[in-house]
Amino acid sequence: MKKIRQIGLLVITGLLASYHPEAVGRCQTDQDVIGKKVLKNVIRVTALPGVSEHALKRLIKDFGKKHPDIDMPTWLVVSDGIVVKFSDNEVSYLVSYTIDGSWKHTIEHYQPNYIPPKVSLILNAKYVDYKILRSKKITSCDKAGESYIVQLQKDKRFKEVLVEGRRFTEISNMEAF
Repeated sequence: MKKIRQIGLLVITGLLASYHPEAVGRCQTDQDVIGKKVLKNVIRVTALPGVSEHALKRLIKDFGKKHPDIDMPTWLVVSDGIVVKFSDNEVSYLVSYTIDGSWKHTIEHYQPNYIPPKVSLILNAKYVDYKILRSKKITSCDKAGESYIVQLQKDKRFKEVLVEGRRFTEISNMEAF
């Protein structure tokens, strides 16, 4: 076991409303050998205050299955569960779990001016002259499929559009002064 790192807490806009100084997790990296294959930087979370050992095992298993190559994510205990933050290939991720270790949702924050091609096709028909400012992909346990929130700009007009499947809904429409 190479190193142990204390994880600090953050307040994440829109999702987390409270700060818990007592909720600091400990995590370490290691190299595991499975058969003859060496898995580098395997995440080992050794403690998250207020989270049972069963829940910890459950969320680590789920996280490891969905994100096997992530090195040193940030683990946060919040009032209604656990949040894991990390970046991979210029995409920032926020993965949310319940306090019992069940996955709730994942939010992927894409780089400015990027939008997945399938979402671009849907929006280009209606918002031809708009520039893409940023986009987020939301995958949730209680919804089939993915949703996207895309922020667009045309001159002084700003729009936020929710895309679900092939449908889209404007969720905000503002004009700058």
